[in-house]
Amino acid sequence: MTRSPGVRRWDAGRNRGILLGTPDPAETGTPDKCHIRTIFQRLSARRYKRVVGEDGMRSLLIIGYGNPLRGDDGVGWHAAHELAHTICEPHVRVRACHQLPLDLAEPISQADAVIFIDACQPMADATGTIPTSAQHLPGGDRLFLQSVHPDPATPGISSHHLTPTALLTSTRVLYGICPEAVQFGIMGTTFDYTETLSADVAACISRLVAHIQRILSMMQQPGFSIVTYNLT
Repeated sequence: MTRSPGVRRWDAGRNRGILLGTPDPAETGTPDKCHIRTIFQRLSARRYKRVVGEDGMRSLLIIGYGNPLRGDDGVGWHAAHELAHTICEPHVRVRACHQLPLDLAEPISQADAVIFIDACQPMADATGTIPTSAQHLPGGDRLFLQSVHPDPATPGISSHHLTPTALLTSTRVLYGICPEAVQFGIMGTTFDYTETLSADVAACISRLVAHIQRILSMMQQPGFSIVTYNLT
């Protein structure tokens, strides 16, 4: 479906950008299907320039997600807000959200590296085995770190609520590019209807912030890869 040149406005209520334009009257077929097909073709053909700071530093996108009304489930959301007040680097962007929508694929495609933060257990592979890449701190700490990669076998584009793997896969499908990514997970203990984190989980946030600040200091080193970062 061909559209006249349009403008993109921000729909704050739905937290997404909307492309405004007028369909070409000569276009045939069902409008909705043509519109969807054209959007995906357009996105697939585009290659976004990655966001780089004025000093040429590598960019980092931090996404903390979870429900802040369900106890420890909201630790990623709380951590993102803490990081947004702590980190003021121009090449770092922080997003706090309740879940992972497809809208995040565009900013992910523009970043050099992505950090996801969530209350979760280490992700198992297809055989149900927890990979050795899931790093835990000694002493039973609830904080762990795990690398995340796109998986063509993981459905994602049609989903409203995505996993980090599905979102990275969708980013690669839509934009033809996908940055390296890791997930900081914090194993929660209570998910009742409350806005308060449990003491053990709340204590993990300061350690998490310290690790991300350390990652930021190392990101500009030649050859550094975020997926090789060591918690110890």
